[in-house]
Amino acid sequence: MEPPQNPGRFKTSPGHYHAVWLVDGCPIEAYRHVQAFIAKKFGGDPNVTDVTRCMRLAGTINRKNGQNHVVRIVSPTEGEECTPIAFSEFRRAFGMKPKRKPTAQKRPHGAGTHDLEEVRRALEKIPAEERHIWLYIGMALHSILPNAQGKALWDDWAKTARGKFDQAEQDRAWRNFKSTGGVTKGTLFYYAQQFSPGVTHVDVPTTEADLAKLFVATYKGEVAFDRHTSAWWVFDRTWEKSPHLALRRCKTMIENLIEATRGVQSEKQSGVLSALQRQATASSLTAILRHASLDADVEISGSRFDTNSDLLGVENGVIDLVVGRHRPARPDDFITLSCGTAYDAEARCPEFVKFIESITEGDNEFAHYIQRALGYSVFGHTREQVFFLIIGLGANGKGVLLRVLNQVLGDYGRTVAPNLLQRAYNGNPNASTSALMALKGARLYACTEFDGQKRFDEAFVKQISGSDALTGRCNFGEQETFKPVGKLWLSTNSDPEIAHDNKAVWRRLLVIPLMRSFSGKDCDPDLEEKLVHEAPGILNWLIEGAQQYRVRGLGQCAKVVSETAKLRSRSDTVRSWLMACCSTRNASVIQGAKDVYDSYRAHTRNNGRTALTVAKFNAKLEKLGFEHVRRAAFNGWKGFVLKSE
Repeated sequence: MEPPQNPGRFKTSPGHYHAVWLVDGCPIEAYRHVQAFIAKKFGGDPNVTDVTRCMRLAGTINRKNGQNHVVRIVSPTEGEECTPIAFSEFRRAFGMKPKRKPTAQKRPHGAGTHDLEEVRRALEKIPAEERHIWLYIGMALHSILPNAQGKALWDDWAKTARGKFDQAEQDRAWRNFKSTGGVTKGTLFYYAQQFSPGVTHVDVPTTEADLAKLFVATYKGEVAFDRHTSAWWVFDRTWEKSPHLALRRCKTMIENLIEATRGVQSEKQSGVLSALQRQATASSLTAILRHASLDADVEISGSRFDTNSDLLGVENGVIDLVVGRHRPARPDDFITLSCGTAYDAEARCPEFVKFIESITEGDNEFAHYIQRALGYSVFGHTREQVFFLIIGLGANGKGVLLRVLNQVLGDYGRTVAPNLLQRAYNGNPNASTSALMALKGARLYACTEFDGQKRFDEAFVKQISGSDALTGRCNFGEQETFKPVGKLWLSTNSDPEIAHDNKAVWRRLLVIPLMRSFSGKDCDPDLEEKLVHEAPGILNWLIEGAQQYRVRGLGQCAKVVSETAKLRSRSDTVRSWLMACCSTRNASVIQGAKDVYDSYRAHTRNNGRTALTVAKFNAKLEKLGFEHVRRAAFNGWKGFVLKSE
């Protein structure tokens, strides 16, 4: 198989070669994933994925089958340079998708200068004589600082146990510690608290109540319990509602206690070990969590999550939309959602940019307006109080645009069924409204192929575009009230039916006219797949749009203003009828009221619109200045005449 990017080639022995790519910007945490992908793609060694592993270098000897072979560079040749490849381009060339985050990987705690002082003070309170505590403290320090600094802290503390310090055992234990274990900085502070003044011995916690206290101390800030919904939340780069993850954390904690206790040889510790093993069962773990749920240190309200409108979760961290920068996720972000892609600062989206240029027919002002509008849409607020209506004939790219955006935005994008916008509430206040609840937290609501001949629920659309509170409940769930933060993008092939005089709707409505229709050679059946492949680049394009919006707001676009005004004019069924079916010549002639209304109703229905009632029709004509003539035996209109067929 020929690689899509030319590598450097090393000849290691007759008929055997190594291929090497010089990649710029590959994160260390992605290296193993990249190596495994390349090995699988080209039939290489899947075990060669260690970032510290050194491959054969040019000039070294490779001894094979009893013979020495000098490793030589085949390409690039002398005088040529090996050009670095940007990581994003390398990944695109190989068709490599970003590695999705693991479902339950513990995040290292880390420690700043201020934290280290707290750690040192805590260590001063804890005696190092007991082996199980010695191990727990080592594990805790390893979770905070898995480096030489953490090791030095542990060594200095362990040396306070006179006559028990063993450097070789100390080194061996440190090497075997896992950075993803169930002993954390919280464990350290738990023991510091247990060793209050005058206390010289602390037993290993073995009861459900004591283990619950240790669980809270160990994972405080990374687990939380919502009493309103009786649900456990666990932080793993994002917060996830999951009793299983909470149970797994508890199980990991107990497994570490068991591991530390096994190293202590005594009759008492044997009993402790048996007690801990009994607590590792599913029923005991559940009981421990039940105790822990009563602790105020883990209490939280579900309304705390996803409230920062300027933060956008991605698979590898958080985007601060105010400054347009990426950073690691933190528990105190309280984010539960994530885009469907990782952030890559170098990623570009040339196909998507070309697609935007095509659907806007080269109108730069219009294209930039769409970018700002979509940039506004990724914020978690609805300050503009608008919604967007994409109008155009079929095959104009509107469906592709909204589907691709929803894939890029992941949890932040929602596909809204047209019937929800036509009748959001089914009339039964006790019925579940799962479709309504799906709007919670999302930032872009995409409704494709809305039937323009059907009227949408104007009151509901005003609610979601104005951030008015919605109330609903999921199946078998409790009723809940929330404020929608999504921006509605509604697409249709024909004009939707909107009352001409509904000022609240027209104040919010912005028409996005996509009038080009793609067919024949202009139609690419693989376009959507190509665009989805550019997801990291499209995310950067959206972040750029968010920055443009933050600086200048939505602003105005001549095409959007013009098409919105035209749509409103077309929505006036009385004016449309007057222009098409009436003449103002012979204005003194009186037309029979029944003939006039029948003509209006027929014209309106023929155009797929709903006619006004007689009373509203009469009021509209009078408002336009026409005279309603009422006689004892006659009812008519003066000021226009019906055109002959």
